[in-house]
Amino acid sequence: MKQADGFGTVITLSVSEAIINAVLKEYKHKDDICGRIVDPTYPVRDGEITHKVECLTCAYVLSYDSEHPGLRIINNLELHK
Repeated sequence: MKQADGFGTVITLSVSEAIINAVLKEYKHKDDICGRIVDPTYPVRDGEITHKVECLTCAYVLSYDSEHPGLRIINNLELHK
């Protein structure tokens, strides 16, 4: 993040759907770009059978505001391992 000076930076965080919803609620009323990625054919293996289910796989936030109030949530999240 320091090397890119905030430009083109991708940070992957591991969060619950509740956290995703809270973050998106903070950003959806601003001029930011944000949304959810839902995979309608996410594979779930059950023994010999693979089911395709709808699954929220991630969300994204693109913001120019480095002082945005939503950062208070994002800055406290764990990085994805």
